[in-house]
Amino acid sequence: MNEPVHPRQNWLDFLRSIDAIIDPGSAVTVANTEVVGERANDDMFLRRFTAYFVLTAIDDETELKEMLSDAGISPGMRVLDVGCGSGAISQFMLDLDVSEVTGIDLSDEVLAIANNMPVVAKYADRLHFIKHNMTNALPLEDNSFDAVLVANGEIPMYRESTLLEYRRILKDGGRIIFIMVHPHKRYAWNMLIEQLMDYAFYLNLLHYWGEDGFFNQEREGYDSLYQRARASLNMTLANHVPYRIPPFPRVTELAVQQRFALITGPIFKKRIADPEKWALLQQLHDPGSDMYLFKRADAYISDVIEVGTAQIRKGGK
Repeated sequence: MNEPVHPRQNWLDFLRSIDAIIDPGSAVTVANTEVVGERANDDMFLRRFTAYFVLTAIDDETELKEMLSDAGISPGMRVLDVGCGSGAISQFMLDLDVSEVTGIDLSDEVLAIANNMPVVAKYADRLHFIKHNMTNALPLEDNSFDAVLVANGEIPMYRESTLLEYRRILKDGGRIIFIMVHPHKRYAWNMLIEQLMDYAFYLNLLHYWGEDGFFNQEREGYDSLYQRARASLNMTLANHVPYRIPPFPRVTELAVQQRFALITGPIFKKRIADPEKWALLQQLHDPGSDMYLFKRADAYISDVIEVGTAQIRKGGK
């Protein structure tokens, strides 16, 4: 008997078409710095980075939905998804019967992916995406949302001026939810790919602050701004630890194969200069190899997902 098609199989099918959606000449539109040059040379860095998070969302769908429910996402809510990326988590919230989700992101390329991601027909009028830079005021009415979600946000999303904007657009008693994923040991056989993602975040910090951002006390990176914003909002914290061992669903296997195919660009190869490591990594991702990762006993997932939730009262923290 054939294995039933996974509900997210269409996301995987869609990701194979990303090249046709985004104009290669417009992948990176910011100033032509050395760092941006490296990003561009990774053959559509933004496209691959977004696709990576779609694949990760497929892996963690069950845990993410449980976590969103625990954080207060409930039926009938109107939710703002800040830094929505592909809109994968936006769709998860619609699965939880929220009434409407508005996703915002700065990148035209990422929003092109979000607007073309397969969506359940009944969600068509309940999911919206707009382009916005979080260093500016939100183009949204006061007291108009029940919750704001910030998942693995970038630097501007944690600044004090931005927190005030979240308060402004939230209804009294509305929620702000921060989600941060801390890889503990995600796919023991896949750690080299995680190294690439760490490098991608490093490049992103360089893009925001320049080299002195790592040494100048007046310039804060992701972690320090996130911690300060969390303290300012007096957030209640919860940790979720997804842990799974083989056998994995076929869709997870396909997602991992795609993840490897999407990010084997010049930056990745430069990071793995040892030809033997590169050969081993290729064998681990080759279904025809005896070393294929899904034949190995060390294929498991164990991440720590930190969720901070604050209930907003107007006129106070």
